[in-house]
Amino acid sequence: MNGQRMYVGVYETAARAHDALRRIQSDLARLPQAARVELLSPGRAPQRLEDASDHREAAASLVRCHLVGGGLGLVAGMLLAALARNNAVLANLPPASLWTASIWFGLALGLMAGGAWFLRPRAGLLWSRMRDESRAGHWQVVATISQPSALLPVQAVLRATARDTFTAPGR
Repeated sequence: MNGQRMYVGVYETAARAHDALRRIQSDLARLPQAARVELLSPGRAPQRLEDASDHREAAASLVRCHLVGGGLGLVAGMLLAALARNNAVLANLPPASLWTASIWFGLALGLMAGGAWFLRPRAGLLWSRMRDESRAGHWQVVATISQPSALLPVQAVLRATARDTFTAPGR
C-alpha cells in the first residue's frame, strides 16, 4: 500500500459520524478504488485491514529500505576509511583492518537506519491515538486514501464535520 495516507475524523455522536461517512462515500462515488472508508464505533479497536498484496508490498518495502540504508552505510564506511588514512592515530593501523572495520560499521549502521526508516513510527502513533479515541467513547471515520484525487474531498468533509482530525502515512 505504498503512497497511501490515512485520515481520521473524531465524532461525539453516531449520527454525525454516519452523516460524515455518507457524505464521503457520495463524494467518492465517481472515484472507485480511490479510498477505503470505514466507521469505528466506541470501544471498537481499530483493525489493520491487510491482504496478501499488502504483505508482499511490505516485504518489498522492507528490502528496499534495507538495500538503500545498507548501500548508503557502505559508501559512508568507505569514505570514512579513506578520510581516516589522513588521521595520525589511525594511519598506524594496517590498511586492511581500517577498511574492513569502517565498511562493516558503516554497513551495520546503514542497515539499522534502513530498518528504522521502514518502521515509520508516525503510523504507530496514529493507531495508538485511534485506540485512545475509541476507548474515550468517540466515533471515528477512517479514510485510507490510495489516489490523490480523493484527498481533497475527504479532507474537506472531515475538517468541516469532525470534532478533531488527524493523519499519518499508511504503510
